[in-house]
Amino acid sequence: MTALDLRGLRRATLDEIIFEHRNQAYGAFELRRTYEQRLKRSVAGMLLLCALIPLYPVVSGWLTGTEAPAPAGPVLTPNEDYVLTEMPPIEVPVTVTPAPPITHVNTKQFTPPRVIRDAAPEPVAALTTMAQANEATNLGPTTVTDGAETPATLSVVEAPAAAPAEPSDVPLAWSEQMPEFPGGLEALRLFVAHHTKFPPLAIRNSVEGKVYVKFIVDETGAVQHPEVVRGIGAGCDEAALAVVRALPRFTPGRQNGRAVKVYFSLPVSFVVR
Repeated sequence: MTALDLRGLRRATLDEIIFEHRNQAYGAFELRRTYEQRLKRSVAGMLLLCALIPLYPVVSGWLTGTEAPAPAGPVLTPNEDYVLTEMPPIEVPVTVTPAPPITHVNTKQFTPPRVIRDAAPEPVAALTTMAQANEATNLGPTTVTDGAETPATLSVVEAPAAAPAEPSDVPLAWSEQMPEFPGGLEALRLFVAHHTKFPPLAIRNSVEGKVYVKFIVDETGAVQHPEVVRGIGAGCDEAALAVVRALPRFTPGRQNGRAVKVYFSLPVSFVVR
């Protein structure tokens, strides 16, 4: 095929490509081929119909030779039988109740009070004796009456002093002077950090946290009865008890100036690094 023949070929449409080697006489091919033309015609017809609807009365009157009827409205007919007049406002009568007459009451002058003296009270024996004693001139530490000796002096008897309270074996939760580790809290923290052995099981399982140990510091400062209040397991609880049992003596706590047993809580930290 020459170049002239190739220029003479027209480009195939999409419908022709789809229905190639098929029955093009079937209605589907014709519908697809004329779809665009039918769509344009239907849109144009719809727009024309929408434009003619408002003009229908004018076109109808022009074709029939009559004018389009005017829109119907309300018809007002004068009626002389009814005349609207403005009614005056209705006045409501106000009833005024007359005030009751004022009656004057003659007042009487009060009689002047008369003072009546009460009867003199009878003297009380105890008060009379006390009054006579107060008026006497022969009373005092150096007064000597006829035939009587000098009154004996009063002696003050002191109450016996209370015995000192015996020390109690019950540990206190708090005391005036709490137990103190030699060197203070920083020295206690360093001792626990240097002497705590991290359990291998906790290292393998990455178990870390704080074990809270509670124990008693007795009157001599020794650590007694350590117990785990809250643990984390994996051998950390046993390691915390071991380092608490190895603590040196504390300065004992004091209550009212004497050494007493006091509870002490210590957190032991386990951190995997």
